[in-house]
Amino acid sequence: METQLEILRTGLEGQGVANDEEGNVYFVERALPGDVIVAEVPDTRKRYRDANLVSIITPSSERRESPCAYFQKCGGCDWLDWNYASQLEAKESTIRHTFDRLKLQPKEFLPIIPAQEQLSYRHRIQLHQQGTMLGFFKRRSHDVVDVEKCVVAHPKINEHLTELRSRLTLASETQKVELSLSTSGAVEETWNSAHASKGFVQSHGAQNAHLRREVGEMIARAASEHVLELYSGNGNLTFEYASKVKSVVGVEENRYSIEQAEKSRNASQLENVRFQAGRVSEVLAAKVGENFVQPYDTLLVNPPRKGMGGLLDEFVHRDVKAILYVSCSPPAFSKDVSGLQRKGFQLECVRPIDMFPQTHHIEFVSLFLRYLH
Repeated sequence: METQLEILRTGLEGQGVANDEEGNVYFVERALPGDVIVAEVPDTRKRYRDANLVSIITPSSERRESPCAYFQKCGGCDWLDWNYASQLEAKESTIRHTFDRLKLQPKEFLPIIPAQEQLSYRHRIQLHQQGTMLGFFKRRSHDVVDVEKCVVAHPKINEHLTELRSRLTLASETQKVELSLSTSGAVEETWNSAHASKGFVQSHGAQNAHLRREVGEMIARAASEHVLELYSGNGNLTFEYASKVKSVVGVEENRYSIEQAEKSRNASQLENVRFQAGRVSEVLAAKVGENFVQPYDTLLVNPPRKGMGGLLDEFVHRDVKAILYVSCSPPAFSKDVSGLQRKGFQLECVRPIDMFPQTHHIEFVSLFLRYLH
């Protein structure tokens, strides 16, 4: 079935969202708020319906020409044809909607921090090789779009990509390669390793600096003294605030990240910081609380996109007065924090940061405080 729709807003996955007179809700990829479109609806039996964009009758006034030649095929960026101010408004709106659904109103909602570098910002990309083609997967497919240049990748990574393509040999099976910009400015090339085998690193350097500063300011706002940091990685956040508190215990599963964190700790000569290798799990949760290696009054978590899987409450003992949650997934965040109000926590402040320009992906930091008697 085909139908005409007016796109009103964006969904969590970046789709355009529309409603009809019967109250049905449509999710349309590549459609933007303000578009009037024709959409094909494969299944009309449900109230919430995925639809395919057939044509644009009237384009949104916020549309722009995409700077990427691969935009319609590549499964990477989804908002390259939308002006940047509208992208920011949509991300703020998504986060506000998240808190509305949780019935959580922050005392202070700080404005989103825009990126000065909206293109050429990514310090890390993952490519796939099929035969002699090298590039990114098509959306919802494992077919490769052959890419000579990525408009959101750092110039040095694109230079390396050109050189890499010149020495490619025929691949009989799909190969994966990660290109990442090291702190020394060199591009590292890693083939067929597990995702994030060398630990997670934020892909936007300038916005990562804002993230670190925000975490440091919220730690100060909470008057934290002893911090348990879960998913601490290579200490990216840790070393921003460590000198301002009495103690930090960072927990990280990835051994390579732990090694990098310990090197940084030794170089900075911070004696109040300790890193522990381990998975954030029920087993770890059973060992923490008031009898952990180091008592803590503040919990800082920076989980992967899937969130903590309901484990957050297990780390909140009676003396925890502050929780900082760094999130890139509103749905996972919502599940994790849903029980905090019952434990006496209030949402003090929220700060969105646009870590991923030209995409629907979101990053935000939330500070919860509990006033202990």
